[in-house]
Amino acid sequence: MPWRLDNTDLVKLIEKLLRLTHPEAERSRAFACGWCCPNNLSPANLDPGRIEQLLLNLLLNAFAAMPKGGSVTIEIRDLSDSVAIDVADTGSGIPADLQGLARSLLHHGRHGD
Repeated sequence: MPWRLDNTDLVKLIEKLLRLTHPEAERSRAFACGWCCPNNLSPANLDPGRIEQLLLNLLLNAFAAMPKGGSVTIEIRDLSDSVAIDVADTGSGIPADLQGLARSLLHHGRHGD
């Protein structure tokens, strides 16, 4: 599937995802689902569909990892020529026997990406 880059308002995208996932957050008793970003964040040139799917997967996985409740935070950082989106939760984490596989999946990519 080709990349479809577009200038994307990350604030609106994340607000949409938080509204969409709010019922699941309540079901999993995620007691805090918050986010922060710099003021006046410029639109980011990215594939909004892919980023939305990626963040949705991270949020739903975080909620599933916290059956007794917990918190999820999203932070957008402006890195001058790019942005970073950090997603953190207070879930149990990746089991030790799967951490190598997770690292491999996170660092896998095509040359030239």
